[in-house]
Amino acid sequence: ANNKRGKSSPWTMDEDGGAQPGEIKYNAESGVPFWNQHNATTKIFPDARRYDPWCLQQILRHFGPTPVTARVADLGGGTGNHAEDLFVAWQLEQPVVNVDPAEGQCAVAAKRQGVKPVVAGAYEFVRSLAADTTPAGSGDTAGTAGSTTSIPRQQFDRMLAKEMIHFITREQWPDFWPDLYRVCAPNGVVLIMGRPCETQMPFSRGMQETWRRLWPLAGMEDAIRAAGFNLHVEAAPFHVRMAKRDWLSALQSRFWSNLCPEYLSDEQMARDIAELEASLPDDVGEGETAKLLEWDDVFTIYVLTRPPER
Repeated sequence: ANNKRGKSSPWTMDEDGGAQPGEIKYNAESGVPFWNQHNATTKIFPDARRYDPWCLQQILRHFGPTPVTARVADLGGGTGNHAEDLFVAWQLEQPVVNVDPAEGQCAVAAKRQGVKPVVAGAYEFVRSLAADTTPAGSGDTAGTAGSTTSIPRQQFDRMLAKEMIHFITREQWPDFWPDLYRVCAPNGVVLIMGRPCETQMPFSRGMQETWRRLWPLAGMEDAIRAAGFNLHVEAAPFHVRMAKRDWLSALQSRFWSNLCPEYLSDEQMARDIAELEASLPDDVGEGETAKLLEWDDVFTIYVLTRPPER
């Protein structure tokens, strides 16, 4: 089995799931960037050796004990690194279904151990599984036209949605949350890892504004509960320590969704980088004792549990 991991340099993803510096590559039709959120982020942070295990620890802790027979899906799973981690950690008997709309990312996921990629958006995938009929093909399967693979109609015991829930629009909530409830097995758990609207990240004023527009999740908790889920919410901070030049380079690479050209033009990006160059303190010293930029990268963790059938 192939167990390749990402390479050490940041930002855009190569064909083996490694990150390569340079221009972000967009899917011309869908506008979906061919990066993996987790890999891009972990390659940005100098202490990625702490960040990777920390993320997995959070995921495993909030999912709780999971049997080897569990049916698992990762919504918006990108290149499948989390799906592979869960397959290995839980020693699952069947592969983790990795759902992502970008064919390039699913092609990478297909090379990973214990990962079954499906080319689809999370909304379309969940709606397809919950519906009586599927929008693609025939038979008792779910996926979309052009899927890398389709899967038998089923419910899932564990579903992960890390840093993608903001792509489910408010207009889609009335369909999405009840359908997600139907797709989640009784006693099943859906784990959503998002971020708060207000962030400690050293962004420019313009970047802060696009971040707020990216995470408009007010009212989501009520919608989740109305669908039938039990819900637990908590904050999980990861402390980041990073050189100023590395942070500015990361921002210029547009490594997060709020930095894409749709929100920030090249001219605005140049102005914002200049603003941060002038306002952020310079690094002092070298090595472990150096004074660098520091902040908490805070996740909001939503643990959705479907009650057992009565």
